[in-house]
Amino acid sequence: MNGAKLTGTGLVELQAMEQRKGEAAFLHILACGVCHSDRKAFNKPPAGMQLPRVLGHELVGELLVDLPRCDLNAGDRVVAWPALVCGRCGFCKSGRENLCGDIQLFGYHLDGGFAEKFFLSPESITRIKLFKIADKISNEAATFCEPLACIINAFSKLSAHPSRLLIVGGGLMGRLAARIAQSAGRAEVFFHDVDQERLEHAMADGRRFDGKECDAVLIAASGECAVQYGLDNLAPGGTLLLFSGQSPALIKVDHSRIHQQEQTLTGAYGCRIADMEMALSMLQDEELDVDALISRRVTIDEIPAELGKTMNHDDYKVVMVNY
Repeated sequence: MNGAKLTGTGLVELQAMEQRKGEAAFLHILACGVCHSDRKAFNKPPAGMQLPRVLGHELVGELLVDLPRCDLNAGDRVVAWPALVCGRCGFCKSGRENLCGDIQLFGYHLDGGFAEKFFLSPESITRIKLFKIADKISNEAATFCEPLACIINAFSKLSAHPSRLLIVGGGLMGRLAARIAQSAGRAEVFFHDVDQERLEHAMADGRRFDGKECDAVLIAASGECAVQYGLDNLAPGGTLLLFSGQSPALIKVDHSRIHQQEQTLTGAYGCRIADMEMALSMLQDEELDVDALISRRVTIDEIPAELGKTMNHDDYKVVMVNY
């Protein structure tokens, strides 16, 4: 049973997965999405990540054990909420599990989905949150649950549906955000991207920004200039959703403008369990077409080379498949 383990900066090795004492094979991994955060970790392992580590948090698998408490049986296809949390703190009890101070993320604190099998201890099995996948949803499509859930979490910060939504960044997350916004049928969606080729591709899901202020702006690109562009085009009373992680992290804001125009800047980090449920429901009800955004499928053996690739203008979702 192999796994693609990050062993150092820019180095992923195929190694046998060691079954640690007290752990058992819990899932047979069927598919795992390759996230931008996996590529960033490959190029610069984040502080606090103990190596070696199996990356991958958008995992879909076949259950290898019965879970009567969850009404799940061995053989069921499931998608996993990508973390373990304490379940006791105020954030966990209020449905904001993504902010739990003791959160353990798959592919960061714990081994993730770029492997043939997923191992957990009995104690961890009691804490993992799984969702059964309907037959009509493919393994590859199910890997979109987590990224979709992250966008749903971001949109939950809005006090009302926007009439004009500006998405800064025409990559995968920006295009998924446009599709979710338009599924409600209320938002006019605009894109801005400094990469003109990527912007042209994004026109399939929205319009080129017309320069008029928008009541909601979603930052789906990295860089100080992306945030500044969003602030410059935010309407009075509007909300700026700080969705993408930024580097450098410091940004300048016009305090007087935010104060006088009653604008809101809010962060959106990861997703909640409820967001995953909603994302899976949207896929099941065929509200969103995600298959066309799959750029390619790779095997475990191809993961080391894949993480080292530079994404092209028409690259969106890469999925590791294992079946």
